[in-house]
Amino acid sequence: MFSVNHSVFDNTKTGHIMSRITNDLFDIGELAHHGPEDAFIAIMTFFGAFSIMFYFNPTLALIALVMVPLLVALVTYCNIAMNKAWSNMYGRIADVNARVEDAVSGVRVVQSFTNEDFEINRFRKDNGLFRIAKIGAYRVMAWTHSSIYMMTRLLTLLVLVVGSWLVFNGQLTHGELVLFVLFTNVLIKPIDKISALLELYPKGMAGFKRFS
Repeated sequence: MFSVNHSVFDNTKTGHIMSRITNDLFDIGELAHHGPEDAFIAIMTFFGAFSIMFYFNPTLALIALVMVPLLVALVTYCNIAMNKAWSNMYGRIADVNARVEDAVSGVRVVQSFTNEDFEINRFRKDNGLFRIAKIGAYRVMAWTHSSIYMMTRLLTLLVLVVGSWLVFNGQLTHGELVLFVLFTNVLIKPIDKISALLELYPKGMAGFKRFS
């Protein structure tokens, strides 16, 4: 047998509890389901592509690898920003759910005191704050995706420029340059997958922190 901590229910609004059971738990499940799988595929693909590139031309492979620390730093910064944005958004939607639950469960009291306009204005205020928080979260997400996209395309441009110079100096064949460009695109795929995981991870962790 286990004991139930009733203080949690006494000190937490019903709407917040409902939000944790629905929205937060769903995002935790999505992270637990897709997170490890996507991370494993991304890591294996990245090291496989880099190993082949290093085999054909270590110099150009290492030059391409220079961009990786910059991408890691960018991903880390974006992860922190998105964690804050999604946590704020989840807090706001919980407030909206709590407001709706209070108004609906106490509808008779609201009507008896003719407080309909007051409740509508309170809902509009909470809903407006949620809207602002959600727009802010999507703004951060858009900046994250665009920044990572630009960095990965700069990686391809760097390989093309340096590879062309090596071809001009006879240190690389035309076929090897084409191979490097193709494998650079393969190398970028895990980064794109991590970028998608970056969107899922803050949502799942924000939900986990609220749920726990």
